[in-house]
Amino acid sequence: MIGINKRSKSAVALAAALLAVFASSMFVQAVTLVPPVIPDGSIWGPAGNPYIIGAYSELPAGDSLIIEPGVEVVIGPDVELRINGAISAVGTFDEPILFMGTSPSNYWNRIYIYYQGGGTK
Repeated sequence: MIGINKRSKSAVALAAALLAVFASSMFVQAVTLVPPVIPDGSIWGPAGNPYIIGAYSELPAGDSLIIEPGVEVVIGPDVELRINGAISAVGTFDEPILFMGTSPSNYWNRIYIYYQGGGTK
């Protein structure tokens, strides 16, 4: 029998979740795939929902990211989001910012925010 390692299971779970998103006839919004290196000055707004982080992704030191109210971020199993730069993510009661796994039983590894001191950009 062919063994499936943890990483392969994670990839299959993420692929299944993405397929469900694309196949859903009720989903008319865009899908934004987050790159491994998040570009400086990125603004994630609700029009790009959901933001899919399928593999390790990082905001470099000195760069900035704004996450607007109403944004939904789906993080793949065992995936890490590392913030080394400045982040602004402020939701509201009516439009919270949601971070979620691909399913209720699949959680990401961690969201790591490294504070280097100083002001924000």
